[in-house]
Amino acid sequence: NFASAAEAAVASCFTPRLAQTLVACNPSIVGGWRKQSVVVLDGVLGREACERLRSEAEAIRSRGLLERAESSGDVMATQVTPDDDSMRRAATTLTALPRAIARAVGRRINDEVRGRQASGEAMSCLVEDGAHTNKLAVVETDGGAYLKHVDSILAGGMDPRKLTAIYYLNPNWSEAQGGHLRAWDAVVVGGDGGEAG
Repeated sequence: NFASAAEAAVASCFTPRLAQTLVACNPSIVGGWRKQSVVVLDGVLGREACERLRSEAEAIRSRGLLERAESSGDVMATQVTPDDDSMRRAATTLTALPRAIARAVGRRINDEVRGRQASGEAMSCLVEDGAHTNKLAVVETDGGAYLKHVDSILAGGMDPRKLTAIYYLNPNWSEAQGGHLRAWDAVVVGGDGGEAG
C-alpha cells in the first residue's frame, strides 16, 4: 500500500547521517538550541507518486476545501486529516503521506537520540507513532509565496513540534521556474549528508 511504500522510501533516503545532523538541533539538549539544519531530499517518492498526490491536492482545491492562509494572501491551505470524510474521499494517498513521513523520520531520529542517551546525553525522543499536524498549501498566483517566517514559535511559548517536512507536489518542476525553498540562519544538508548549495 502507499503508506508503507512511502514510509520505506523516506526511511531509505533519510540516512542515519542526516538524522545526526538534525539531532544536533534538538531543543532538549542541555544548553538549548544549536544551529538549525534543513535536510533537502529530491525525488523521494518518484514522479508517479508525486503526480497522484498532486491530483488529489487539486481535487481538494476544486471541492473548495482550502482557506486563505494567514501568512500570505497568495496561499490557500487546509489540514489534511484522515478523520475528515470529505478529505479522505478526495485524497486517500495525500492523507497517508504526512503520517508516513512522521513515522520514518521519527524512527530514524530516535535511533540517533537513543545512541546519545546511552552515552549520557540528556535529550528527548520524538513520538514514533506518526503523530503529526500537517497543512496542504496551494500557491494561487505565479510568483506567490509564503512570507519569511519561523515555523515553531507560538505566542506564549514553544510549539511542541520539533520538525517540519515539506513535500512539493510539482512533478514537472524545473530550475528555470524558480520557487525555491529558502532557509534562513540554517545549515542546508543534501541527501548525501553534505552541505548543499
